[in-house]
Amino acid sequence: MKRFLAFTLCLLMLMSSLVIVSSAETTAAPEEEYDPLVVAYFNASAGPGAKDFTHIDVLNYHPAHIEASAFGFAEGTEIITHNYTKNLDMWKEKAYAANPDIKFVFTVANGNINTFESWFTSLDRTKRLVKEMLTIIEENDFDGLDIDYEFPQGGNNQKRYYVEFMKRMRAGFDELSAKNGKEYVLSMAVPAGSWAFSLFDMPELAKYVSYFNIMSYDLHVGSATKNIAHHHANPCADPTPGFEGASVEEDIALYLDQGIPAEKIVAGIGMYARRWTNVADGGTHGLYQTGTIDETSNEAYLHYSVIKASYENKNGYVKYWDDVAKAPYLYNAEKKVFLTYDDEQSAKVKAELAVKNEIGGVMVFDYVTTDSIKVNDTYFFDRLRTWLDEAKHSHSYTSEVTLEPTCAAEGVMTYTCECGESYTEAIPATGEHSFGDWVETVLPTYEEGGKETRSCSVCGITEERDTDVKPYENPFKDVKESHWFYDAVEYCVKKGFVSGMTEDTFAPNNNLTRAQFLTLLAKLDGVDLTKYETTESGFEDVKTSHWYNEVVCWAVEEGITSGISETKFGPGNNITRAQLARFFYAYTEKKGLDVSDSADLSNFPDAGKVQSWAEVAVKWAVAKGLIAGMNGKLEPNGNATRAQAARIIMLYNELITAE
Repeated sequence: MKRFLAFTLCLLMLMSSLVIVSSAETTAAPEEEYDPLVVAYFNASAGPGAKDFTHIDVLNYHPAHIEASAFGFAEGTEIITHNYTKNLDMWKEKAYAANPDIKFVFTVANGNINTFESWFTSLDRTKRLVKEMLTIIEENDFDGLDIDYEFPQGGNNQKRYYVEFMKRMRAGFDELSAKNGKEYVLSMAVPAGSWAFSLFDMPELAKYVSYFNIMSYDLHVGSATKNIAHHHANPCADPTPGFEGASVEEDIALYLDQGIPAEKIVAGIGMYARRWTNVADGGTHGLYQTGTIDETSNEAYLHYSVIKASYENKNGYVKYWDDVAKAPYLYNAEKKVFLTYDDEQSAKVKAELAVKNEIGGVMVFDYVTTDSIKVNDTYFFDRLRTWLDEAKHSHSYTSEVTLEPTCAAEGVMTYTCECGESYTEAIPATGEHSFGDWVETVLPTYEEGGKETRSCSVCGITEERDTDVKPYENPFKDVKESHWFYDAVEYCVKKGFVSGMTEDTFAPNNNLTRAQFLTLLAKLDGVDLTKYETTESGFEDVKTSHWYNEVVCWAVEEGITSGISETKFGPGNNITRAQLARFFYAYTEKKGLDVSDSADLSNFPDAGKVQSWAEVAVKWAVAKGLIAGMNGKLEPNGNATRAQAARIIMLYNELITAE
């Protein structure tokens, strides 16, 4: 079976089966075939020496470059330079003899980034580039396209049209496939780490590419190193502060977390070294010590074949292994030179990580300088395929309850294979709660119901229910149903406007003081009096320590009263019927309600006793029915009792509610 044709289907089929294993039971889980790709970049300028292509699935035939700028481009000019395509038939003949299923993919590098990106500045330019790409690929019988874009810098416009480019390339390949039956590869090399997701619209590109070749090398070089010698191709996460997020292990997790399908992730193996100079031993043989990255010397980039021949434990270089990052490095104490690279041991770890996560496969940079390394009659790519195959096996899972279910929460059953692979399944909640007694959390009132809650003693989950409104039972022995004020007292008590003098007495005939009445009016208003706790009233007979200070300050601020004189309020004075009318009138006016009604007081023989300051208010109160005659008289200067106040409060509240 051709690995490239099968791997996507196999990965999807893996998701279709669910293995259920009983507690403490071990069984082998049946699996569909997972066959990871081996991709390698191939320097097409290489000489025609002996090459073994046996275990390569995709050969990225490299390099070709975009040499013509899209700006001022003349029709008929060649956009892409690919001088080594003339050698393609020779390499195909050699490769097909060893591996008939190998794919040769036309690989275009960015070369001059400004020239490269000029083709992604408009839809018309993008279409021209697509047309030339498809022409070259079809005419030379390539098996697809790989873009070695690497480091975009053109901004959102280029990002947008690059997606359009890949979308149209995929559509073009689909048309070619319909004609010749060939399955075409469309891939791209992307930098490691989260940086790629800022440079490219990765989720959108994932719709069109066959896979992303993640360049999991050159990870800690340039400005990213902070002048600290570090691994450039470490397979596993490095906990050193400042160097997190750059490894094959973390890249795989990042791509999966960002929603990139596993089969579209190909992890990079960089079989070459990066060189550091002026690096002190520091007790770590140069690792994590300050130094200078070499970008220009003949030893700046050393191929693995050269490292094996002349550097590993040779010529003063000693090989070391970082078992945390799973990466090799060399250090020359005399020259103070530090070399970081991928070797066979780290390449094996990367292969195992690829299989563990069942991603698309691995990519090697590059083929020409790696394939010639022979050990016990096998070449590097033979061994790479062996490592991938050895990492695959039929899992044998042992089950264990790692989280007990409760009455409300699911538990967890964990299945673990001896290889370290694991998965979990939910254990259903028992559904049986152990509730305690209902506890009243919100007391009911005469107007609104309350709430009760109860909790489960096992899981702590709570239930809540509403309770009925509080039924009214007359608590006052001096208030009978036969009394004219009974309904008014019940109404005001239910609303919370008044309460008894004691638990069982209301004292309906007791006179009401000015301070007591304002307290009733404040309750009717629903005002929060706490903000007046430290306010000075301005009256000699109202101190901040008095219980009525807050309500007096509120009434004065609202313009309801100004006191009986400039310096006194008279809080303990019995309130008269005229004062009561004046308070209600001022309160109503401040609320913006209509106070224009006015009654004719001439029918009352004592109308003349209504003082001028109260005349308008009394006429309004009589017109509204708040004050009626007492034995045919107004009694404006008579004292208002608690019963009378309750009735007037009831009538007034019903009045303003209706309005």
